[in-house]
Amino acid sequence: MELLSVYKRQSVIERNWRCLKDRRVLVSAMCLQKPSRICALMWVLSLALLVYAATEWLMRRKMSEAGLSIQWTDGKRMQEQPTLMRLYTYMQNSAISLVVDTATGERGLTAIPPDIMDVLEAMGGGWTKYYRSETYAASRC
Repeated sequence: MELLSVYKRQSVIERNWRCLKDRRVLVSAMCLQKPSRICALMWVLSLALLVYAATEWLMRRKMSEAGLSIQWTDGKRMQEQPTLMRLYTYMQNSAISLVVDTATGERGLTAIPPDIMDVLEAMGGGWTKYYRSETYAASRC
């Protein structure tokens, strides 16, 4: 029974390693010849995968506790347990931008979907810092 449990958890590991194979990560562009450098890269990638998995777990847990969801890729359905890569893609496609008023020098953010802010706020205050206009309001151009 324990062996079956371990086998079923393997899919989670494979799914997370898949994100490192994504073309946006650009790991395939590296050429390492020394075994020590290959080993070091594997350690860095394993650590990155650990942070990714922990962040995805936190996001899914907080979304479940708060009853939150984000839009599916078709824009019609909602997704309650998205992957972290799906959240990143949704944020990237939302055209979030920093706008600077040249007359006053004031800065602010635009186009942040409310469901993204709800997810980030559910994860904790530190996750929303750079998505709030107040962060940029104190500095002037």
